[in-house]
Amino acid sequence: MVYERLRIYVILVYQMTQKYSDDLQESGVEVSEVAATSAQDSDSEEEILSETRTLTGGFEKNKTKHKCLKRVCKGTLILTATVMFTVMLVQLWTNYGDYIENRVFSPTVVAAGTFDREGDVTTYVMEFHKWENNTLHMTLDVPENPLLQIETPYNWAEWGDGCLKVNTVYENVSVVVWSLWSK
Repeated sequence: MVYERLRIYVILVYQMTQKYSDDLQESGVEVSEVAATSAQDSDSEEEILSETRTLTGGFEKNKTKHKCLKRVCKGTLILTATVMFTVMLVQLWTNYGDYIENRVFSPTVVAAGTFDREGDVTTYVMEFHKWENNTLHMTLDVPENPLLQIETPYNWAEWGDGCLKVNTVYENVSVVVWSLWSK
């Protein structure tokens, strides 16, 4: 292998020096001889063209890159990382989701209102239905995990079908209904 490379190198140098020679007849004969030997070594010349020189003077073969395989591997790696990340998030939410909900999300106001015996003064979501026998009836669906905040003293409060009932002897009642996340 080294011998063939050296021979090709010598042939190329010889052809370059013959180009500038004054004697065309001698150079024509020798160039034809060189062409005959170089035709035999055309495979090795193509091999040299596909090789690159290293720093130490040797030759290194150019490697064909497998672009398709590289892209498939990259895509597989990215897909695997994404799936693993998603599975980790789902697992964390499964283990700690209720705890996070209870500790992070604050209670929300579902409805609020101020009422007197004639009707509502100001309301938010809930509506005045009636005031009968010291019991205030308000139209409101039961929220998830309800908490009642009633400003005036009252005897009892209960949820009915789409109705909140508050029993009090006072004339004005302020009610705030909260929904708590914790169970």
